[in-house]
Amino acid sequence: MSIQGAAKDCIANDDMTGLSEAIQSSEVPTKEQWATMLSTCSQRSNDSAKCLLFLIEYGISHIKDISESETLVNGDHNILIYASSQDASKCIKQLLEYIGSDKFKLDLQYNTEDKWTALHYCAYNGNEESCQWLIEKGADANAMDCMGYTPLMRAAEAQAPRVLGALLATNPDVNFQNEKKWSAIHFAGKFMILFLFIISYSLNHASIPSFSPP
Repeated sequence: MSIQGAAKDCIANDDMTGLSEAIQSSEVPTKEQWATMLSTCSQRSNDSAKCLLFLIEYGISHIKDISESETLVNGDHNILIYASSQDASKCIKQLLEYIGSDKFKLDLQYNTEDKWTALHYCAYNGNEESCQWLIEKGADANAMDCMGYTPLMRAAEAQAPRVLGALLATNPDVNFQNEKKWSAIHFAGKFMILFLFIISYSLNHASIPSFSPP
């Protein structure tokens, strides 16, 4: 079986010992093979944090000279954004341990061609825990994608009140509007409970929300 095939089976079961044995018994993987294994760990169906940790440390020790561009998946997703888009919580948490590391460079504010950040994806997926981890590490809660959507807007669009709570704690501008002149309040207005949630926050923080139609 090829190294890729053996690795895929081990990653599916988060079998770090089996993955280590498979890699050690073969030639050193190329950077491309290594990056592919990283992305396989970070798929929602796997969410294999133990294998991800092993692969990162293996890459640091054996492959070396890894630039961030060599950890991109599908062209413009760095591995953190890929894990976030796949809602792979365990891998997101593991990757955040490397933020600020000189050994494995990972840009927390990196965005795709559509300007989506990891926080946009986690907010859209309604993943409160991952959003909180990203915020604690310094993710920009006011980042805009190519359509002018902030993570707060994506959370409102996804009907995710717990994520809204985590994002609102960063004191964002709830009246900020995207290219269509919609704010998070407009999105939340579709869903009464979210609408009341944001309005309550705004009033408690002396931020008078705007109700002008888009």
